[in-house]
Amino acid sequence: MSYKKSISNEALTSFSKYFLLVFLSLAIIFSVFTVVRIICQFELQDFSVYYQGVQNFLSRQNPYMNSQPEKYIYPPSSLVFLAPIGWLPYRLAEDVWTLISFVSVMIAIIVLFKSLNKKKSLIIFLMVFGFFMLSFPAKFTLGMGQINMFILLLISLSFYFFRRKRSYLSGIFLAIALAIKLTPIVLLLFYIRKKQWKIVISCLVFSFAFNLSGMLFLGTSATGDYWNNVFPYIPTIGNAAYYNQALTGWLARSLIPDSISKVINYLVFGSLLLISFVKTNTTLESPESELSEYGLFILSVLIGSGLAWQHHFVITLIPFTALISSTKSWGKRFCLLTFLLLLAYILIALNIKDPSVIASNYFSKFLLSHVLYGSVLLYILLIISLKLQLSKTNKRRNKTL
Repeated sequence: MSYKKSISNEALTSFSKYFLLVFLSLAIIFSVFTVVRIICQFELQDFSVYYQGVQNFLSRQNPYMNSQPEKYIYPPSSLVFLAPIGWLPYRLAEDVWTLISFVSVMIAIIVLFKSLNKKKSLIIFLMVFGFFMLSFPAKFTLGMGQINMFILLLISLSFYFFRRKRSYLSGIFLAIALAIKLTPIVLLLFYIRKKQWKIVISCLVFSFAFNLSGMLFLGTSATGDYWNNVFPYIPTIGNAAYYNQALTGWLARSLIPDSISKVINYLVFGSLLLISFVKTNTTLESPESELSEYGLFILSVLIGSGLAWQHHFVITLIPFTALISSTKSWGKRFCLLTFLLLLAYILIALNIKDPSVIASNYFSKFLLSHVLYGSVLLYILLIISLKLQLSKTNKRRNKTL
């Protein structure tokens, strides 16, 4: 019996290795094909907005007063960091942007692994990278020429230097992320809860410096235009577009009046931030626990900050990595939680090519918020995982005592 069982286990192991090898090979081929296809065939719609904004910036014109259908909606400080792309011809700048975005993902994964103080094999790296590149948010980001891969890398570096006790560097990288997009400001709550005052202060100081540099280059008139005429009118509540996968998209598709939607969204967003704040331990913990806590704030932003297109969800790589690294603490719940983690990935990764077919029926419209459901499930899994990690830590301490 034991001999047959041994043969059976060997066959299963051999099949698993073969399946893994095939998957990794296909994922790598698909990733390279995606990047090459985008470089050769795609016109990056969102990148064209960045490029035009940079051109206006370099020529000392107001980037917020132009006739483009898509207006530049990022803060003046973002143009300081994006300026180098304006020195290249447009087509070359597009290709360079795509390649750097692609490389940024790989660096972000490596940085997150190093933050966990664990040596990860090439196979694990390729698995995470493969699943990430197969997801629609990743393809959407690359295909549109969006900026999210850089934000992912910057906030990953901020966490990495926090774990390495390099507070000022952690604050600087978060400040750069804030200079480009304002939503990562929520991550300051994580550092405040951790009492990492050097990180908070350095982030605020450098954010002020970056914003001041943007104002000096653009002038007070253009800066005032952004804060008075652009930022307050970025559409959030009432946006029922399928690609808006935040809670506001679900509320708009549910035909709930905007005034009520606004109250519901603020209440949910506030509750998520409060839960994330409470669930974050004030003391330093294991890297898996702290990355999970960091992930709670990231998901709070995606779910409740107002507007989250599908390409914004590339930053769910961070909570996914936190959960993958925490599986050893799941014990008897491993199979169930792994299934739910895979379900969350599928919900976030998939895309409905023709949402109008589903949107024709009122009750079917709820299926359009699959990324939102995946994010909520991911948030719940992080809380469960944190509880299991805490339980395992307490048992280890009791044994030591």
